[in-house]
Amino acid sequence: MNIIEAVKSGFINYANFSDRACRSEYWYWKLFFLVLGIIEVTLYAISNNAISTMAVVSFISIQALVLFIPGLSIIVRRLHDTDRQGWWILILLVPFVGIITFLVFVCLKGTNGRNRFGDNPLAEKDTPPSPMSRPASVHPQHIPAPNTRNDDKTLW
Repeated sequence: MNIIEAVKSGFINYANFSDRACRSEYWYWKLFFLVLGIIEVTLYAISNNAISTMAVVSFISIQALVLFIPGLSIIVRRLHDTDRQGWWILILLVPFVGIITFLVFVCLKGTNGRNRFGDNPLAEKDTPPSPMSRPASVHPQHIPAPNTRNDDKTLW
């Protein structure tokens, strides 16, 4: 999953607290959030009067309100991918140990296959096989050569 797909998925699954989110989706969402934060801090730093400062602060407030629910949703779905309930987010309230434990949880590989929260988000969907995925015996270079001896009665 690339960053565009992750951001789209974050907004499409705006309030979906029941499925799973893979590591790349979670970390690309965090990268998107970080880039927005850097842009906001830069705008705030270059605003030189009260009106532009108020505009930047308003933009930051609106952005925080708009991205709060999808951010929370993607955290819960990431915890689901590691087969943990979303309530584990409350471990962040424990100083130091909670943050480290949470980071370990979101960095862990998700469970293979289906778990109690749904199918693996990285599982391949039912797609038709590509022509290059044919078995080796079907490729033309693997067709046996005909028998060219004259003493044999079979042609092949």
